[in-house]
Amino acid sequence: MDLAVSLPKIESLISSYLSGKKKVALLDKYMNLSNRVADAKFYLAVVGEFSSGKSTFINALLRKRLLKEAVKPTTAAATFIEKKGKVLKIDVTFNDNCKFQATEINKLDLCDYIQNQFNVVCNTLKDLIDGLTSVQEIAIHVKELHIDIPDANIPSGVVLIDTPGFNPGDSELGNHFEVTKSIVENVADVALILMPSEQTMSASIKNFMQNSLSQYLHRCRFIITKGDNLIPSERDIVVNFLSEQLRSNFNLQTPKIFIESSISALPVVSIPDSKRQEWNMWKTKFYTFETETWKSLSQQKDTIVAEHINNILKELLVELRKTLQQRQQELKQEQYLLGTCKLEQIEVVTNKLLDQSTAQVNTKIASIKRKLESQITSTTLSCQSFSDSTINAANDGMYNFETKEKVCIENEVKSKSRRLIEGVNHQIMSSLRNDVKAIIKELRSQFESHYSMLPALQRNVKVNEISINDISVSAISFSTSAYIEKKESEENQAAGAGAIIGGFLGFLVGGPLGAAAGAALGGAGGVVAGNTVEEKKTGVKEILRKDIKNYFDNISIQIKEVVNTRHKYIIGELKKLCSDHIRKYGGDVELIIQKHKEQEVILSKKIQTIHKDINYLEDCEENVNSKLIELKYS
Repeated sequence: MDLAVSLPKIESLISSYLSGKKKVALLDKYMNLSNRVADAKFYLAVVGEFSSGKSTFINALLRKRLLKEAVKPTTAAATFIEKKGKVLKIDVTFNDNCKFQATEINKLDLCDYIQNQFNVVCNTLKDLIDGLTSVQEIAIHVKELHIDIPDANIPSGVVLIDTPGFNPGDSELGNHFEVTKSIVENVADVALILMPSEQTMSASIKNFMQNSLSQYLHRCRFIITKGDNLIPSERDIVVNFLSEQLRSNFNLQTPKIFIESSISALPVVSIPDSKRQEWNMWKTKFYTFETETWKSLSQQKDTIVAEHINNILKELLVELRKTLQQRQQELKQEQYLLGTCKLEQIEVVTNKLLDQSTAQVNTKIASIKRKLESQITSTTLSCQSFSDSTINAANDGMYNFETKEKVCIENEVKSKSRRLIEGVNHQIMSSLRNDVKAIIKELRSQFESHYSMLPALQRNVKVNEISINDISVSAISFSTSAYIEKKESEENQAAGAGAIIGGFLGFLVGGPLGAAAGAALGGAGGVVAGNTVEEKKTGVKEILRKDIKNYFDNISIQIKEVVNTRHKYIIGELKKLCSDHIRKYGGDVELIIQKHKEQEVILSKKIQTIHKDINYLEDCEENVNSKLIELKYS
């Protein structure tokens, strides 16, 4: 049969594309197929329950009473019967792997083995055949049995297979079903399913066909045995019933059904005259059935070979398409890598990450500056308010300002500036350190994540610690001394002038005593006439408010300078980090990309090959399907 299919090519594809259990299973199917193609013989399996007339039917095909009839199921091994050789011969293998070959003149070894093992005496070759096929004690130990018959009626090259029989409902015969299924699936070109006329579709044969033979029923023929037990009017009824059962239960629209009387084809001593006409009719029907069956074997074998090839092709195509999909996905991934991780893009990627990180740092610094301004303003106002309150509370005319109020205000300003600086050093700057560390960590993480598919890049980059120098508390100097001295001098001058005038007027009024009293009053009046205490306090407060503001303005400038310096340093570290990535990884990326390019070429070639192999298998599948259609309607 020419199917335009190269079996070695199929074997090569199985070995190339499959692995593991799938490979083993499909290679087993291939070997069965290859053996079937190489085997020129035709195999006819006979299937049936106990009492279906299976032994009688086989004997009728042989025209010899080879098998003992009306026996219960015994062995789970199939018996292969072939027209071959010059003498009757049997080849048997037992479950203990002991093998024997026996003819009528060379049977003693086998006879002795059976007697010693099973205590059964066999004197003739016929005894041995009966024992091996129908004696329970012996048959259950038979693993494989071949019988060669030189003068059988079957054509040369045809092998009859007596499959293990089974009793309805016998749960111990599960292995019989498996053996029979395997024979029909893997060995038989045609299977004959025998059903006795009194029960053509028993529950057990129906279940067996549904569970084990449903895929192979198209290569089966259905034989109604013991047809002579039916009156003529019943025969068509039985055939029609079976036909309907096969259509409704198994979707066999045109099943091949035969009704036979096997015994009519066997040699008999004599035939009663009353049955001679009907006997000859059954014999003719049997001969016609034989002729048609032998003729169909060759065609059926071609069909089975085509079916097996088709099944292998379908399974192989499924696996090739899966492999194609995998390779295409791999190629897509390689192309993605090459498209997103090119060497010339590493700077672009890194700079993009740098821009993102810089923006984060800028946001953090801006937030810190706003917070610092708020804190400095708040502290300045607080110190100014304290200064005002302290001056307002002075009740000695501000004469002890330098040693009392000024010292108190200085201490307050120093204390609050110290707390401010400590807050900057330990809170704001510490937070900046942590934020920057987190930003750098995130930058590195994003970089490594971006290039995670490149193994050479999966390493840590050492980053220098980001440090923020502490800001120190500077001394504060108030500019009130000159103002206080000036005001006190003015007060003294005013007091002296008042005393002279007052003394002169007092002398005119009251002599020397009046002059002294007038001088005292004149001095006091001079003070009032000059600057009042409240005016002095107001002036001191204004000076102190300006000094405090200037002091904290200077602190603000110092802090901002430090922050700006740290800002520049941080940005520099980020740039350095990115430069390190480019410097360290540029060469690695280049090498990896080259490998990916090479892999892309390899994958592209593999995909082309898979496409070519798929096209070949699809062409084969089309040819096989065409052949199957041709065989079906030929």
